Amino acid sequence: MCIGAHPDDPETGCGGSLLLLRRAGHTITVVYLTCGEAGVKGMTRGATARLRTKEAKAACRILQARPVFFGQVDAGAVFDDAAVRKM
Repeated sequence: MCIGAHPDDPETGCGGSLLLLRRAGHTITVVYLTCGEAGVKGMTRGATARLRTKEAKAACRILQARPVFFGQVDAGAVFDDAAVRKM
């Protein structure tokens, strides 16, 4: 399992390692805390979230990984006891 704050964090940070682990027979899950809503200037948060979610799913297909979106909001993530228990 790899956990990243936004789409592209896991892929750019350790995508090669994830792919090597998958090729070695491991099941890979990538957890995205947010959909990266605040990551593209000039786009609405909703449009950005849709774009970045689509990109993350495409990256996971290449890595042969299962994407999981945790549902936090970019630039507004909450890490209280309830959020940690949910994760």
